[in-house]
Amino acid sequence: MQILEYPDLYIESQDEARKKLAAVLDLLIENGVDLASWAERGFYGEPIPGPTSRMILLDPEDSRNGLNLSKIMPLREFIQEYFDRKNIRFN
Repeated sequence: MQILEYPDLYIESQDEARKKLAAVLDLLIENGVDLASWAERGFYGEPIPGPTSRMILLDPEDSRNGLNLSKIMPLREFIQEYFDRKNIRFN
């Protein structure tokens, strides 16, 4: 979601982007998406998937793992807040 990654550039679009992303996540969850598998998949596409979605979006920020999360911090915060509101936990 580039809109969430650049909040200073897409100022007027932030609320709508969050609403649309929440609606998509709601739809996926209602239709039985496997969130545990999603969390363990690579965040980036093949052939080099990189760190898992859990590491990028859900785990506590830890600079020791070499990830620079500053660019996606708004998306990361949204995803964490969304799962908190839905009371969805990943072990």
